[in-house]
Amino acid sequence: MIVFMLLCMIALFINLYMGLHVLFLNPRHKIHITYFILTMILVEGCLAPILYQLFKSEDQILFVYIHGTSLSVFLPILAVIVSLQLSRLIRLRWFHYAALLIPGAAMAVKNSLTWPYVTFIRYEDSWRLFSIEGQANFNLYCSFFGFFTLVFVVINIIWFFRTAVKREKRQALVLLISLFAATLAFLIYMVLFFNILKLLKYEWIGSGALFYIFWTIGFWICLSRYRLLALTPELVNKDIVSRIEEPILLINTRGEIITVNDKARALLGGDKMEGSSLEPFVPRFAELRTEIENLIKQKASNFACRLNFKNHKSEDILMDARFSLVKDRFGDALGVLVVGREVKELRQLKAFYRITGREAEIVQLLSEGYTNRETAEAVGVTENTLKRHITNIYNKLKVGNKVELMNRLKEFNLIPAQTAERTVLLMARRAR
Repeated sequence: MIVFMLLCMIALFINLYMGLHVLFLNPRHKIHITYFILTMILVEGCLAPILYQLFKSEDQILFVYIHGTSLSVFLPILAVIVSLQLSRLIRLRWFHYAALLIPGAAMAVKNSLTWPYVTFIRYEDSWRLFSIEGQANFNLYCSFFGFFTLVFVVINIIWFFRTAVKREKRQALVLLISLFAATLAFLIYMVLFFNILKLLKYEWIGSGALFYIFWTIGFWICLSRYRLLALTPELVNKDIVSRIEEPILLINTRGEIITVNDKARALLGGDKMEGSSLEPFVPRFAELRTEIENLIKQKASNFACRLNFKNHKSEDILMDARFSLVKDRFGDALGVLVVGREVKELRQLKAFYRITGREAEIVQLLSEGYTNRETAEAVGVTENTLKRHITNIYNKLKVGNKVELMNRLKEFNLIPAQTAERTVLLMARRAR
């Protein structure tokens, strides 16, 4: 009994630590919350066998056993949800969660109301499971458990073959192996110990929760060795990043903002930027998406561009931005680091030379290397109309040709100067 109680205590603390550790990494992310709930059910499952031995009445044990077993129905369901969240085979919405959790809730209620009574026996100074009445209900419970376990296996197999990320392949494989280890250990316990070697005559109450420890260990291996859930705000040292003067954002492979420093938050004005898409902050994100996808596919390691960001007040903020690929030690893409520099000089140019919004837009396009034809198409005017605008710009800036215009723009730091594998020219929005 001492060995069994010790194993329960070890499993309890491992599950408790894992749940709190994952939740601490990111308490607002759905995967972290789901896994935390799963581990708390496992903590209850490991605590129950310890409490059973403190009870004197068989009715008390029966009450806790029935409701604890009903709660355990959610273990394979939550494992399936975690696997779906990790593998991203489908984009989970509320009705997916409802389709998974409602049958579990119905099964849990059925178990708590109609679960066949079990008989306990006091054997070798400890409570043991003696018999289960109502085999049909027990078989239904086992079938429910087995179905969701099979779904978990199928999801991880599909994930293993579908993903091109080596790190994720290893994660899926480890989770499958850990489930296999848990199943094998349970079979050894039930078949070898009871029927073949006859080391045990009666089953320890609640011993099934112990075998989930193999899956927990597998999750820990994925977390520590294969960077599972590694792309969190903790990946970048906030104390360092927050003090950098340039705006910095870290986005994951799905274009979601993971980390943002104080400068970027002040410019763009978003208290809850983490977890949201970059798209609302970049009006021409559709043109930028292809370049970011090329980074994720590792067709390039970085690129630079000048583009307009839009803050929470719908104001355009012109920035020189450099997009760089972030990789892990396996060479897989973790995300994209965006380092920007606000181009304040455009506002100064407009104020000093009384440049209109349309003229500022033309100046911006010409500074980025657009030809007259491309500039005319971008602003929606004819080339003749564009030439008249350019003449007005020359007169206001007191220059005679494009070379002199470029030199004047350099004085205002309006010529993009980026060091990157390639410079991307994006169609600019009108600078208002």
